Amino acid sequence: MTFNAANPLCSLQQVKSALRTTDDLDDDQLNYCIDAASREVENYTGRRFYQDGTVSARVFKADTPFLCQLDDFMTITGLIVQTDPNGDGSFPNTWANPTPNGDGSVTGGDFQLEPLNGLISGQPWPYERFRPIRSFLDPIYGGLAYPIPFVVAQIKVTAKWGWNYIPSEVSRAAVYQTIQNFKAPDAPFGATPFAETGVLRLRPQLHPRAEALLQNYSRVQALVA
Repeated sequence: MTFNAANPLCSLQQVKSALRTTDDLDDDQLNYCIDAASREVENYTGRRFYQDGTVSARVFKADTPFLCQLDDFMTITGLIVQTDPNGDGSFPNTWANPTPNGDGSVTGGDFQLEPLNGLISGQPWPYERFRPIRSFLDPIYGGLAYPIPFVVAQIKVTAKWGWNYIPSEVSRAAVYQTIQNFKAPDAPFGATPFAETGVLRLRPQLHPRAEALLQNYSRVQALVA
């Protein structure tokens, strides 16, 4: 039975091109390795480089009353932000969403999405935190029933989670990691000669080139309940 990777970060053709091979004898094994490498890249970065088909709700704990770290999302379509100041799980307060502008920026609403304009150094980037504006504050303790240090998740965000594209550095890192996974059975002592790249030394971590490509994409994962 043919195996197809779920939400792959690189294509089978990209890997075969890097391996300088055109036959299909190892396609299933390569697809398994692509699947494993894609999850390794996501685990390393703390990000998911594909987007859900529908919105879903997640709850978060704000570190301060002025900022809340979120998981990645790239569209405000279907976005709902609710808070639970009493810590009873009811989330009665719904905050007003910012309004999208034609240039990709957003204005108004009860909170500010960051990074501003959904960009970092000109590159499309997911929203990964929100900042209350005007007189609004993030609830962080949940009233007298939940004092420090017992901090409950009092912010619920409904969104279409994930990235809506795969950056080229991420895709290339997945290719390197796929090749390392594919060659692992040929390296019982941790290294194997490889005609195209010389000696390939296997490491318990990511391929060093993959790790270098992913440096700018790594983040501490938001706390999700």
